[in-house]
Amino acid sequence: MESFRRYNLGDCATHTLTAEVDGAQVTATQTAAPIEVDTAGVNGVVAARIRSMAKASGSNIDATQFVAVLPVPDGAVLVSVSKLRGAPDEAVFRQVVAAAARRIAS
Repeated sequence: MESFRRYNLGDCATHTLTAEVDGAQVTATQTAAPIEVDTAGVNGVVAARIRSMAKASGSNIDATQFVAVLPVPDGAVLVSVSKLRGAPDEAVFRQVVAAAARRIAS
C-alpha cells in the first residue's frame, strides 16, 4: 500500500501526455490528490481524487474520479466512483468507503 501511495500520490501525482490524433494535437493531464475518508477500523487506506483533463482543438474534457484502496489480508478492496464529465457525488463515495471499511473491520 505504501508503494502505491508513494507512486500515485507522491512523485508521479501528475502525468501529462501530448500526442497527435487524426492530425490534431491532443494534450491530456491526470492529477491525483489525497483525500481524507472515514475508514474506522481499517488502517493504511489510500484515497484520492483523480482529475483527468484532455484538450484538443475545439474540445475540452474534464472528468473526476474518486478512488479508495482498502487493505485486506492477502489483497485489497477497490472503491471507485466516477462520472464521464464533471465530478461524481463525493458524499456517495464517502458513504461507500465507510460501508466497505465497516464490512472489512467486522
